[in-house]
Amino acid sequence: MAGGSYQFRYRVENIHGWGPWSDVVIIAAADIPDAPVAVTTTIADVFVKVALTAPNDRSSAIIEYEVLIQHQDGSTFSAMTTYCDGSLPVVVSSRYCLIPMSALRASPISLVYPNLVVAKYKAKNAIGWGAYSPENSSGATI
Repeated sequence: MAGGSYQFRYRVENIHGWGPWSDVVIIAAADIPDAPVAVTTTIADVFVKVALTAPNDRSSAIIEYEVLIQHQDGSTFSAMTTYCDGSLPVVVSSRYCLIPMSALRASPISLVYPNLVVAKYKAKNAIGWGAYSPENSSGATI
């Protein structure tokens, strides 16, 4: 059953009889989450709203997201955990966060008009981290 846990143990028999039971091994019928679809960024007053879409959790609930924002240099990404902490239950349940435009204009992100706010993210369940989403190719410009 998907999402369940199964316990296994074994023992062997030879010409002298049965051996002792092995230690119990518990196996979860789940896997790491799938890679999510690209993030959506929109302007919300003086904030950029970063909206996430929950990926297939592969039978283990999503417990955390990691959201990365691309720097003005176009190749470096940073987590903005002050504004978009994907370990917070409110971000996990609402699947969005609000980042002040002033934070996106400041170092190290350093975006300037008309830079697109480019982001990517990944999800974590009890099994581990899934792959990153593709980077968004449209959305909020700062």
